[in-house]
Amino acid sequence: MAFVPFGQSVPLRLAAGGRIGFQFRLDFDPREADGRIDLILVSYAARILESGGREILVFHWHPESVSPVKHPHIHLSSRIRPIPLEPVGLTLSLAAHHIPTGPVALADVVRYLIADAGVEPRRPDWPDILGVSAT
Repeated sequence: MAFVPFGQSVPLRLAAGGRIGFQFRLDFDPREADGRIDLILVSYAARILESGGREILVFHWHPESVSPVKHPHIHLSSRIRPIPLEPVGLTLSLAAHHIPTGPVALADVVRYLIADAGVEPRRPDWPDILGVSAT
């Protein structure tokens, strides 16, 4: 895992050539309980970016933000054109939606990047590390 300054992305090499960027942010709230301090996850953001920095996918959960959207959700790239609907003239703009996902773990995003988006894994045992079957 690599850490870079906030706002910068980690470049990930694609098996087919080229690169995409990845940023993630996990926000924790320290809470004292039974003489110990527990870190409670209170929000996350995982951004998959084009090489120029434009968003491809963004996984969000920010229940305590000023946004009215409190549930875990995904944003799709603004490059996805609105889908024409009937009657003629109506469109569905998925890029403007907060599509519900349920909680998404960082390991799930990494699994997506390798298994579906074509990112080259840095180690051959990545399924074992992420706790998934290689099939």
